[in-house]
Amino acid sequence: MSHLAELVASAKAAISQASDVAALDNVRVEYLGKKRALNPSDDDPA
Repeated sequence: MSHLAELVASAKAAISQASDVAALDNVRVEYLGKKRALNPSDDDPA
């Protein structure tokens, strides 16, 4: 499994486990915030 696929699977799991809006916001920050784990350049094969 590629690094990007692993990150997407991890993000989906974190979203499904979020029990409230604050937890969901933490997931958003973790994966899409300034120091995000999910980075558009991850899919760049260059």
